[in-house]
Amino acid sequence: MRRKEKRCTDHKILLDFLNEAKVMNLAMQTGGAPYVIPLHYVYNNDSLYFHCANEGYKIELMQKYPEVGFTINEFERTISTNANNPCATGSRYKSIVGDARAEIVKSNCNKVAILNALMAKYTGRTEAIEFKDETLAEVNIVKLAIAYMDFKVDSRG
Repeated sequence: MRRKEKRCTDHKILLDFLNEAKVMNLAMQTGGAPYVIPLHYVYNNDSLYFHCANEGYKIELMQKYPEVGFTINEFERTISTNANNPCATGSRYKSIVGDARAEIVKSNCNKVAILNALMAKYTGRTEAIEFKDETLAEVNIVKLAIAYMDFKVDSRG
């Protein structure tokens, strides 16, 4: 990180941000240009999780190249100290940049826990949902085991 003064090491602020932010951008290798997609996610036990179909391009790429990159960011507002100078304009924001290893969650018990965590985060639903085995067989839960993560905050003005 070039701007070390923006690095945030406060674990509570990091956890709050991971739990409140809504979209993660996942970057995958293709053998050519990177493939980047926005996803809903949850953070649990030092890993990120998302759900997806059992087949498709995303799954193919993760199986071939399990090392992935991710970003999570939140723009708050533009800060400008001189409207005539673009270099004097910036943003108030929070952002995470990281690397991880993607792996498919196999356990139905773990799948149910992550699906319920996703429902709680995105719908506010707090009561657990019972999922049939047939339903669980139709969905993948992907765990991103975080290898590296940098958290940056610009809270000026």
